[in-house]
Amino acid sequence: MIRLLYPLFFSLLFFQNVLAVAPAFQQKLLSDSLELFNNELRNKASGQYYDAINLVPNSNETNSSTAATGMGLVTLAIGDNAGVLSDANIKTVQTLTALLNPKFSKRHAQGWFRHWFKAQDGADNAWSAADGYSTIDTAILAAGAVLNANYFKAKEKDPEGLIEEFSTRLLLSVNWSSAISDMNSGRLYMNFDLNSGAPKKVTSKFNEYILVSCMGKLAESKRGVRGPMTEFWQRHFANPESLPKKVFQSAEGPVNVLTDHPFHYLSSFTIQFAYYLCAEVNNNAGYIGYFKNAQKVDKDWFLRQPDNSVG
Repeated sequence: MIRLLYPLFFSLLFFQNVLAVAPAFQQKLLSDSLELFNNELRNKASGQYYDAINLVPNSNETNSSTAATGMGLVTLAIGDNAGVLSDANIKTVQTLTALLNPKFSKRHAQGWFRHWFKAQDGADNAWSAADGYSTIDTAILAAGAVLNANYFKAKEKDPEGLIEEFSTRLLLSVNWSSAISDMNSGRLYMNFDLNSGAPKKVTSKFNEYILVSCMGKLAESKRGVRGPMTEFWQRHFANPESLPKKVFQSAEGPVNVLTDHPFHYLSSFTIQFAYYLCAEVNNNAGYIGYFKNAQKVDKDWFLRQPDNSVG
């Protein structure tokens, strides 16, 4: 079983940004990765994406995650822009149609999607009960749908407005403020029980769940209201200087990076999710600075490893 979803996804985002000036081998890597994502990781019947693939022939992978499908929607936009996927807008409509169909998508009373389900027909599987309904998966899905819709609208490849309509419906179908565990301390619920619907785990101060607040704020903005999630964002995420940090001693000196606890470092995908999928982060000079710091720390760490190939 190969869990290549996250590294592949962020590699696609990076190479898309440098496509025009990338050497031929990088352009080939982008093309091959997009085809892998949408041929091997995509279920052709439902348009949902597998969370992982088994490279053993005829392994019959069936497990999908909502986050994987959110990333898949982003790759469709990238694939169209790169000239690799000629029917990406059609694939998008198929994916969103299934997600909005209550016979396919089992959802929480507040609109949250499950973490795990069967890609073929949307049924629960052996993993579904473990994580139940996931706030971060729902946020990644919504972010992917919004990015995808914005792209195809700008390219005039959504002539009937279906992609924009479906992505907006998806975004507004979630009661995002129901993820708020504690407004004062800045805690969010991570998931809800599959059977009882009760909230379960709670987040720390800063991690990838910033995207939940971002999507909630966006939904409230589209409704023309300043609701609880907008207030939550303003209190806890509007200014990155208020977030926990840890110092990394690089070869060039100390570097501050964002963290959820001052005793350890977060995985770099945390700030990558926020940077690539949340406009409130991407347009904030403070967050961009911490994104670049995370890049410096990653490169410095790899350069210190024996037999590394980082240039």
